[in-house]
Amino acid sequence: FFIVSTLFLTRFDGLPVNLPSSDTASPQPEATFTVTLREDGQVYLNREEIQIDALRAAIEQQMDPQEGAVVVLHGDEKADYGQVVKVMDEVRRIEGARLGMATRASDG
Repeated sequence: FFIVSTLFLTRFDGLPVNLPSSDTASPQPEATFTVTLREDGQVYLNREEIQIDALRAAIEQQMDPQEGAVVVLHGDEKADYGQVVKVMDEVRRIEGARLGMATRASDG
């Protein structure tokens, strides 16, 4: 599994959240799937609400195993860290999926 620690995306397929800022973010490949984790703990896959326990199966069902997938997590900066880790664990269990963490460019 490959984890991109931070990335700055110009295309946004997730729901509106307050992304954390990063000084080291860099552009990465476009997302195949977007997972949004809101401040209130709600999780969305490509704008559709989903339970974390169903996330892995939903992505595996929709992805082409021959091509793999880039799954980008748009986590609100105030989201529960435990929830972030749960989402990351589910995505990292998917063979052929790469995980990216969306951030916004730092102001300074």
